[in-house]
Amino acid sequence: MSGQGLCAIDKLDGENYAVWSVQMMSVLVHSGMWSLVCGRRVKQEGDTAEQGAQFAELDEKALATILLCVKASEINLIKNCASSKEAWDKLAAVYKPRGPARKITLFRKLLRLSFSESACVQNYINDFVDIVEKLKEIDMDISEDILTILMLSGLGKKFENFVVAIETREQLPTLSDLKVKIIEEGEGQRVSSDETELCVQQAFVSPPSGKGDKKNRSAQKNSNAKKNKKCFRCGREGHFIAQCKVKDKNDEI
Repeated sequence: MSGQGLCAIDKLDGENYAVWSVQMMSVLVHSGMWSLVCGRRVKQEGDTAEQGAQFAELDEKALATILLCVKASEINLIKNCASSKEAWDKLAAVYKPRGPARKITLFRKLLRLSFSESACVQNYINDFVDIVEKLKEIDMDISEDILTILMLSGLGKKFENFVVAIETREQLPTLSDLKVKIIEEGEGQRVSSDETELCVQQAFVSPPSGKGDKKNRSAQKNSNAKKNKKCFRCGREGHFIAQCKVKDKNDEI
């Protein structure tokens, strides 16, 4: 396995065992060493000296690979292990407990999980599925109906109408179908929210002042008023008698 492949995964730090174990297994499978680590391949009594040497060399390589992918703070747990399988099993025993305390902790976490309106729907679903998978790993299976109810219960007020619609059905959807429906509902709410925000923004945009129109209407009004003017001295339109330039006969006397 190349150094680049080992660097592609985060080292085990005690908090990331669930993800680390999956990635580490992939590294070992890719390198042809997983069969030794998981115990599927063991050293046989009838192996020749050459076969025994090859097995020991591959096991040492697997152990070294695991050690290289563990942070220094966790090295003490497996530094004295004689085989790769022993190291793997010891890490699993420490970071993957299967006792009642672990089951209770995970189940409580599942019950308390809720969707925050500021969060992404996909993140809520991913967190939910992650806890369920961890419970399965410690042999705690929960019925699909219960999981569906728990996922619906954690959605909150934003999905209240959606939850009511699901509850009124004759049969609960499967967990897989529910995840798809929640994502679709979340996307629909997002689009609706964007449209509402756009309408609000448009409502606060000031309409055209219409100053030009007012000016034109005023000019038109003045023009019409001017046209309606009629001088009673000369009989012409466009001015009043006070503005008339034609002299009255009486003025000439």
